[in-house]
Amino acid sequence: MDNDKKIIKSPYYSIDRIGAKSDLATRGLHELGLLKDEKHFTIIYVCQFCGRLINYSSTPCIFCGDYPKTKREVIIAQALSNNSLEIGHLLTLSKAVKNKEDLELIISNLRELIDEILDIAIGAFLLFDFLPWLAALVGATHLVIVLTVSGITDITVRDIGLLVAALALMIDSLPQEVLNKIRLQKL
Repeated sequence: MDNDKKIIKSPYYSIDRIGAKSDLATRGLHELGLLKDEKHFTIIYVCQFCGRLINYSSTPCIFCGDYPKTKREVIIAQALSNNSLEIGHLLTLSKAVKNKEDLELIISNLRELIDEILDIAIGAFLLFDFLPWLAALVGATHLVIVLTVSGITDITVRDIGLLVAALALMIDSLPQEVLNKIRLQKL
């Protein structure tokens, strides 16, 4: 058999075995005091100019040589890090920046996703009657922010109606202790 056709078997490591070694190393670093926060041991940024993954946002990117120069660009750089987003989202953003997609549009889509998660959480709290006054307060605050940011549109009336309903629900479901404090302050 030719040497070219021989298949060399490389050692096979299961993901569990690699993960166990990684956990052991992380625990060792933590025990030595070299690792303070296991979650953010290494901060990864997406270069907002070329889309590559980099380790530092304040120094020039090693791939494109660009770096954040304005306050707005520094804020975007911090938002495009694993402190703010999961690695999967960072990879998605990296691909989008490489494809020259509009960064403002991408970040606004992430904001919409966060808004949707907030709306679902508020709905779940109200549905299961878990701290309904708090959920209504958060919902009312969210609606006030939406109304001030979006301005007058064709759905403004709907949002105002939802705001009034959230305020009424909040007032109706306040805990007795809070109501007693309000009554004592009026006297």
